[in-house]
Amino acid sequence: MYYEQFIDGYNPKILSLVNNIKNGILIAATISYIFISSLISIGLIVLYFIIYISTLNIYVEYEYGITDNELDIFKISNKKRRKLVKCIELNKAEIPISLNDFNQNRYKGTKISKVYTKKYEKCDKQVIILKESATTKIYELVLNEELLDYISRIRRV
Repeated sequence: MYYEQFIDGYNPKILSLVNNIKNGILIAATISYIFISSLISIGLIVLYFIIYISTLNIYVEYEYGITDNELDIFKISNKKRRKLVKCIELNKAEIPISLNDFNQNRYKGTKISKVYTKKYEKCDKQVIILKESATTKIYELVLNEELLDYISRIRRV
């Protein structure tokens, strides 16, 4: 059984604007190297790398994927880099509960990892509580109905 849900990012126009600016800087560096001076082109290349490093996480998306008994949570940065945030074994985790039903006072001091984008802040959220050895980890997700159905079917087995 496999199912995935994609949590898209907040403003892809910013990402395309930044990419256009970076491409313009590279073109200007090439032209300045050929016609003007290599010193100016080195400065432009340094500017390019400063912009590149400062905008690594400007556009973030998430993907939730269920395979067999595992819920994989991926963070995708700038539509290029994909990183596994957490692989949750659903048999070891508590059933996803609504954020409204979640008692935050019971888990004071435990960090809640929010794995969704700003676009979904006003949507209904679910909380998965994972107890590993001596620590408790809490993940706040935006799960659609189909994904919740898959999780409940896996938990029944």
